[in-house]
Amino acid sequence: MQSSNNHITLRAENLSKRFGGLQVLYEINFTISGRCCYGIIGPNGAGKSTLLNIMSGVLKPDAGALYWGSTRLDVLPQPKISRLGLARTFQTPRTLTVNDFTVIDNVLVGAFKCSPVNPMGYALRLPRFIRKEGQLREKALVALATVGLADKANVLAASLSAGERRRVELAQAMVSDPAMLLLDEPAAGLNDEEVNELRSLLVRLSDSSITVILIEHRVDLVLGICDRIMVLDHGVKIAEGLPEDIATDSKVVEVYLGSAP
Repeated sequence: MQSSNNHITLRAENLSKRFGGLQVLYEINFTISGRCCYGIIGPNGAGKSTLLNIMSGVLKPDAGALYWGSTRLDVLPQPKISRLGLARTFQTPRTLTVNDFTVIDNVLVGAFKCSPVNPMGYALRLPRFIRKEGQLREKALVALATVGLADKANVLAASLSAGERRRVELAQAMVSDPAMLLLDEPAAGLNDEEVNELRSLLVRLSDSSITVILIEHRVDLVLGICDRIMVLDHGVKIAEGLPEDIATDSKVVEVYLGSAP
């Protein structure tokens, strides 16, 4: 799957976020540009998911700014951010909820979300909406092929393994042809074999036209596939750099890697 926006830079300037009396992020700065896999790690409560929620428009920062090229993202509604080319998944799969739907019909949920369509047109089965549905189904099949599930398109979602469900969620995000894919702990709940399959898929995605931003507690996965890594601790960015530099950074080892399983 290709996107024309894959070289646009995502830039954060002093992003901060507070929930009541709790400061969750403190003036976070980063720049992610070009085709790459960018990792964000840190202990529980570091602010990783909050930062991803700001990137995707689920949350708004209390201070600072987020730019997609020259466009300021943090002032835009979430649907518009998605249409610009940013898609995300969540720690717990939220979109794969209809077990008695087929896999492709579940992926079509993602296609409909990113397509400005009139629901009444589908309800009345008007010709132009039937054509649009056919186009979206083709895109859903391409997304399933990309994640290695083309052969499961017509099986019920209830029959899928945990790893396959994660890949369906990825297909739902990818059906919008994103330039940047935001992944929140995609390896959560997977066994070692499923993690290895996920590793291969993420490498293929980051080698294609998609920039991958990965939040993950599996440090071996992040160190093995990411081009650059940012480390958060209690809402503060304590390090950023190449995987080999992060793995040997004394402060990172002290607050996170040293206690990682």
